[in-house]
Amino acid sequence: AWIASNDMPNIDRVLARRRPSDLVVGDQA
Repeated sequence: AWIASNDMPNIDRVLARRRPSDLVVGDQA
């Protein structure tokens, strides 16, 4: 989820498919 800072919109979809938990972490970070 650390890359969410780099690719927030893109990682948002990836994490949503993989783990909703990581998505939350990336959103906060």
